[in-house]
Amino acid sequence: SNSKPRPRTHPPTHTIQDCPCPGRSETERKRKTTPAATRSPLMESPRDAHLSPSPEAARMLHEMLLRDLREADGPDLPEEQLRSNDQLQQDEILALEAIYGDNLDIFGEKSVPRSFQIYVHCEIPDGISVSTELQSVDDCPDNQFTFSVKHLAPISLTCLMPPSYPSHHPPYFSLGVQWLDSVKVSTLCHMLDSIWAQQSGQEVIFEWVQWLQSSTLSHLGFDGGIIIRKSDSTMASVDARVIGEILSVEDVVQQLISYDEEQCLETFRRGLHVCTICFSEHPGNSDAPFDAWILSLLLISQLHLHHNLNLLFCNSKGEHY
Repeated sequence: SNSKPRPRTHPPTHTIQDCPCPGRSETERKRKTTPAATRSPLMESPRDAHLSPSPEAARMLHEMLLRDLREADGPDLPEEQLRSNDQLQQDEILALEAIYGDNLDIFGEKSVPRSFQIYVHCEIPDGISVSTELQSVDDCPDNQFTFSVKHLAPISLTCLMPPSYPSHHPPYFSLGVQWLDSVKVSTLCHMLDSIWAQQSGQEVIFEWVQWLQSSTLSHLGFDGGIIIRKSDSTMASVDARVIGEILSVEDVVQQLISYDEEQCLETFRRGLHVCTICFSEHPGNSDAPFDAWILSLLLISQLHLHHNLNLLFCNSKGEHY
């Protein structure tokens, strides 16, 4: 974390029209210069019930901010600096909305200080194996269970922008990861602190998300596959910004499998699929249950086959049945 004293700050009282218009922020420049095809790499699908926003995390960050404001002994930030920070925050929020779309939840569109939650999907283009040691049952030795997934439940990054961000201090944040224990999530928190320290005074949330998306697995040593086990958090320090913890390995396995199945189904429904008989494309979306839809697809394929066979036995007038 930053060692600089936290000055006393107050939310700006000026309206947007009264604020001077500083140069475009760093995040805004990234948004305008990033090709459209690469602007939303972490998007997977519209969010479902597993990904509901967490107001509890936002409230925790508000409490952190109020505590630091009470304990601050530094000088007040000048109004001009507060207005500049406020404009930079607005620009950054607009850029994040454009980049991450439905994977961004804002808590109160016009509230100050601004807080929001971003769902970050780790990059696993070829899928990844997951191994876990299940607890022993009936005096049997521990057994290892291994499976593969194409989609990992996202990392939940909740942020709050204090009035002193980005000029003096980083955003307050918390992290939640369903499939990691608290100690490992703590190491991710420390990495976000390091990223801010390297570019103190600049907008940092885009860089945080990019790092979580592309480097989380390698940072944890999971390049060759994820290993899930319940660690003894009492033996190691757990960062206060970690949200949630693994209660049982079995529950995590079930959550990972369920999430992967839902996302695979959603991907299938959003896509077009070529019939191997008539070679025409058919949409995957349907109001019918998935099993019934697959059955109907097989019946359609059989009809195509029956039709093509009849073409071989058409009568002399060119008619077929």
